[in-house]
Amino acid sequence: MEKTMESLDVMDIKQHNVKSIVNVLRFSAGESGLTKRDIADRTALSFATVSNLCNELLERGIVEIVKKNSMSVGRTPSTVNLAYNRFCTVCLNLQMKGVLGIAVLNIRNEIVFHQKYDISGLDAPEEVIDYARKRFDEIARENSNHVYIGVGVAVSGIFDLATQTLVNCAVKMYEGVPLKAIVEKAFQLPGYVDNEANLCALSLKHTIAECRNLVYLHISEGVGVGIICEGSLLRGHHGYGGEVAHTPLGNPRKYCSECGAYGCIENELAIPDIVAEYWGEEQEDVLGAWNQLVADAKKE
Repeated sequence: MEKTMESLDVMDIKQHNVKSIVNVLRFSAGESGLTKRDIADRTALSFATVSNLCNELLERGIVEIVKKNSMSVGRTPSTVNLAYNRFCTVCLNLQMKGVLGIAVLNIRNEIVFHQKYDISGLDAPEEVIDYARKRFDEIARENSNHVYIGVGVAVSGIFDLATQTLVNCAVKMYEGVPLKAIVEKAFQLPGYVDNEANLCALSLKHTIAECRNLVYLHISEGVGVGIICEGSLLRGHHGYGGEVAHTPLGNPRKYCSECGAYGCIENELAIPDIVAEYWGEEQEDVLGAWNQLVADAKKE
């Protein structure tokens, strides 16, 4: 039993070290590769550990070794470069009712492909994900050199960590749905589902050097807040850490059909409500009306 536990500990350490090396390479986008010594300094790993793991990653095609051009006398240093264009993630945007966004990102989070689709004729989550898979198959055929490592889904709701279902969804089709399981079954890839505000906060954290704390307010079909606290995403025990949709800071006379209370902030800040306020009535094409509103605001 002790030997089994020891083996598991060693595997966990190795996995952690590999992740540290990949992340250092992944977020050094402005640099033309790093030497093994650079990686050792930035990860606080020994040079021997970095060298051995980089050699393993090279054999798997995850990194590339490039000789630096050098005019100096002596040994020419080599840099380690992440094969970031080879490995991609699929991103599904399900924030807005009747709209599906599909993007493909390389592992430096650079957009390789992006397209929006009208899914207003689809009535069930399984239909939406099946449609997304078919569109993805078309994209994958056009980019056969890519290796896809996962699927991320942005939703206007909370992914309850305890039940593994979506709750408080602004798009009612997904309420109570085990979307992560549905996505993983359809795509046969590891899935990640989260509130759009959490994803935006995480993305912004990686684009701001030395960012440790931030609050990101996101509006779409619903309203969400993503919070980075001391470098980590604040989730709460079940995933409700940034939930503000039903905070009573809105019009105290406006009834919320979702929770039965009055004054919920989501009734003021969600895109459908902003659009209805701007045009004086609810709009059938909410996204089109919102784009027009933004264009009008830019003219002012």
